[in-house]
Amino acid sequence: MKKSSDLKNTSSRVFLEKLLFCASPSGFEDEAHDLFREYLSPFSERTWGDVIGNAYSVINEKAPFRVMIVGHADEIGMQITQIDENGFLRFRSIGAPNYAAWIGIEVEILGGKGKVPGVIAKKGQEAPKSGDTYEAGALWIDIGAKDKSAAAKLVEVGDYAVTRPNFKFLDGGRFVSKALDDKIGVYIVAEVMRGLSRRKPKVAVYGVAATQEESGSRGAKVAAESIRPDVGFVIDVWGANDTPEAKQSDGGEAKLGKGPGIFKNPNNTRLLVDRMMMIAKRSAIPYQLAPHYQPVSWTDASVLQVTGNGVATALIGIPNRYMHYQTEICDIADVDNAVNLIVETIMSMSGKDRFYRE
Repeated sequence: MKKSSDLKNTSSRVFLEKLLFCASPSGFEDEAHDLFREYLSPFSERTWGDVIGNAYSVINEKAPFRVMIVGHADEIGMQITQIDENGFLRFRSIGAPNYAAWIGIEVEILGGKGKVPGVIAKKGQEAPKSGDTYEAGALWIDIGAKDKSAAAKLVEVGDYAVTRPNFKFLDGGRFVSKALDDKIGVYIVAEVMRGLSRRKPKVAVYGVAATQEESGSRGAKVAAESIRPDVGFVIDVWGANDTPEAKQSDGGEAKLGKGPGIFKNPNNTRLLVDRMMMIAKRSAIPYQLAPHYQPVSWTDASVLQVTGNGVATALIGIPNRYMHYQTEICDIADVDNAVNLIVETIMSMSGKDRFYRE
């Protein structure tokens, strides 16, 4: 299995780092989607976009049996709602951040004149205490402007913003970045498509970098309606609970380095899940079972499964520490094993597969 040192000089490693440095708040994912299409162009029959902002890649498009693989490119972010008389910016959230974790964090505002740096601040100088909660109205963004007029030359109401990008490998192949939810899913989609391009699958395979999952899975819904897949794989992150004092929830044990999570709940098609588990055991690919406390996951799987006459759906979760913080952590081994598992499962398909009981 690849270690961090093995990835330093590969095209995959370069793509991963570039992807994690893209700014892509929900509804403004162009930077990440352009990179996705550029990277997959040599490995696809074609790439394209759509009116809602999704990015697509396809292999063996003429095959009648269709498989869709999707990860969402959007990250939680902000939108500027007001510039006050002193040049400070008020904002609303896009997605569901932990506001206390954002205090003091550097941001980038995606204005018409480029990326404008700033910091998130709050009233008073004291640091947040354990258990403190905040709403967006208690915070502001400081871009250093002297007054409203100076700020308005750089940003305007409606501009999007994200926290400053970061990426670094830690010990043993683990790595940290602020938007692994769910750029790591987009990376896996791209690597699956790259791997399949060398294997000649018997089915049509569509790779999708979806827009607006954090705003209600809008992109995945449009993509699924357009493709009308027979099978869909959704890759997202899965909250790890292997840290000090973490409690095992109804979501099962989620540990970094123990393999991707294969979800088992009503949102996942049992016969497809069984196929994946069989493939994993046959190919010695480690995995973890991921029961979920909700009957329907809060991921793109929730809309994919019920598209058209129904889609055989599987949700694969990459264990992720500190979700929606500036320092999310995943393990590259789990990522590589997810790629291998999805590639091998798709390669097992004849094009006549039925993941339901007639």
